[in-house]
Amino acid sequence: LIREGLNDVVIEPQRQQLIPGFSDVRRAALAAGALGCSISGAGPTMFAWALEPVAKAVCAAMVAEFARINVETDRWVTGLDTPGARVVAG
Repeated sequence: LIREGLNDVVIEPQRQQLIPGFSDVRRAALAAGALGCSISGAGPTMFAWALEPVAKAVCAAMVAEFARINVETDRWVTGLDTPGARVVAG
């Protein structure tokens, strides 16, 4: 369901043209075990969701695919804020 939920058929087809190698990078992320992969906001950031055991491999696959077409990247592997929504006193 996560993969289907990240499948944006309205806006993503327009924005993906602005990210060199988008389709190949997404394919590499999914092949490495990502649950889903898409564009963050208006771009140019791509992200993938993955379970912890494969997260670093997914990141490496995406970076390698960008490197193959000579696109420099920044990358982060982060966890989720598992406590969820809560009131924070200011």
